[in-house]
Amino acid sequence: MRALQSVDVATPSWATVACESLTTVASTALLLPTTLLGPVAPPSGDVIGAYIPIMTPGESLQIGIVADPTSCGRLVGALLQMPPDEEVSPDDVPDAFGEIANMVAGMTKAAMAAVSGLVGLGLPMVIHGWVAPSDGLELECMGAEVGSATLTIVLVRRRTNR
Repeated sequence: MRALQSVDVATPSWATVACESLTTVASTALLLPTTLLGPVAPPSGDVIGAYIPIMTPGESLQIGIVADPTSCGRLVGALLQMPPDEEVSPDDVPDAFGEIANMVAGMTKAAMAAVSGLVGLGLPMVIHGWVAPSDGLELECMGAEVGSATLTIVLVRRRTNR
């Protein structure tokens, strides 16, 4: 049996892998090119966020995809293979946007399992608006352009130190 290893949360590996996963999801499921923009300020204003919890032996984190409603609609439309001029139904946004985040988190989980040992993945939660993290949480935000949509990959971490 292999000993579990924990990942050093000071390294950018979760963010790097999440960005690589976004690029893969965008090119395969959305058929859109991606430009990674690097670290950005936390999202503000009118945004929609889809978050997936991930648990490892040494930490718990959330990986989120956050975008303004227009960008969110463009991403959902691409996932649903809609023509660019067709409007996305608001009823389709939570499930489809959550599925985009779920694909990114799933790919990130698979890549990080070799580094961090046992990794658990939770269910997506989609919210309208920005939820500021409480004290004791680390926040890392990476910007990306996916097709004509602009989004932020948000990682919120808390060490569990088990």
